[in-house]
Amino acid sequence: MLDRTDPRRIADVGFAAYRAIWRGAPADAVDGIALYGYQKKIPADSIATWASGYRDGTEAGVPAEVMADAIHEAMARNWSDASFRTVKWALVHAARLGWDTRLYGAWLLDGMRKDPAHPGAVEARLTQRFADAKAQNTKLPEPDYKGAFEVSVAPPPKVVWVPAPLPNDWRRVAPPAPPPPAQLPEQPRIWPSLEHVVRSYLGTPYVWGGLSHSGIDCSGLTMTSYREVSIGIPRVSRQQYATGTPVQANALREGDLIFFDTSGNGVSHVGMMVDVARGRFIHASSTHGVVEAELDDRYFQTRYLGARRVVR
Repeated sequence: MLDRTDPRRIADVGFAAYRAIWRGAPADAVDGIALYGYQKKIPADSIATWASGYRDGTEAGVPAEVMADAIHEAMARNWSDASFRTVKWALVHAARLGWDTRLYGAWLLDGMRKDPAHPGAVEARLTQRFADAKAQNTKLPEPDYKGAFEVSVAPPPKVVWVPAPLPNDWRRVAPPAPPPPAQLPEQPRIWPSLEHVVRSYLGTPYVWGGLSHSGIDCSGLTMTSYREVSIGIPRVSRQQYATGTPVQANALREGDLIFFDTSGNGVSHVGMMVDVARGRFIHASSTHGVVEAELDDRYFQTRYLGARRVVR
């Protein structure tokens, strides 16, 4: 991204991210959120507010993808920081009351799309609806909200990889291969379905923390694609790098996960091989969304770290 961007824009985004971290925002959240600065100019105050809000929400039990979608809505729809804080605390309150925060989040964000100027009123109406539903022992239906998360959670995968412990110098040294789970399927059996799934995301916009066809990020793309064929891998790219069997570049197969250092700080990006003969892979680009690209591209070759295989 930095190779292809106006240096003045890089400076603006980098300085905004620096100021957000200096003000106490968690660096791991700023890392993803600051990428939105390449879509539009975002004040450092907002990056700090969103990143701290992400930490507050997830620590209270709000699903990470719900908080990430709230941040994307705030960015895309020009919410004020005060409106975002209202939404954040509404989600935290719902989590503390034990409500279905995915369902509540969908209703809340849908309400903000319809009435963005009055977040307090949206929250008050929704809180009353959920309180009434709980008192009557009923459940509200899913709203017609298309965001970066799904209200209904898919059943757990049949095969789940547990990543190996990351070594202290994991930014330079690949982690060891963890023991494979039992009943690991063979690549030829699952590849047709896996290819269909990952290609179905082509054109999906990039949303940090997203997990749906309305918005997704790089590790979300690989995780959800494998989940559709009932193979569970971790959510974060560096943990995915500690999963599966290491594969040499000359032995790649379709479905292998390939990892890159795009930030100069170790694993920060992941894609999936889809056509080894042509050197093609699919990934969620933070500037272009989900696209197919060439591994031989100089940009990717200079940042390539390695590959992992999570099937037999």
